[in-house]
Amino acid sequence: NGGERFFPSSKDAASGPSQVTLTQTFNSFQDSSLPPGQVATKNLPDLLSALGLDLTKKQIKEAKKQLDPNNTGSFSLFQFLMWWARYIVCTAFSG
Repeated sequence: NGGERFFPSSKDAASGPSQVTLTQTFNSFQDSSLPPGQVATKNLPDLLSALGLDLTKKQIKEAKKQLDPNNTGSFSLFQFLMWWARYIVCTAFSG
């Protein structure tokens, strides 16, 4: 997947990718072994990296808990977009 990095660090998150770009990148990580519209939780670090967001292991662990609270092994686009929006707001207010 590797593609273009949309912003180099979390400090630039507020000017980050559009919802279309988020959706397209999310879709590129879908796996045919999962129900349509799902991405494997284990692929979250690569998904975030493809979007230019480099989180610490601790942050990724917390994001996985938020995206997959029932530990099903996957999460939906809706869950991801909601998480992304919360992350952007929190990042913007925390400096």
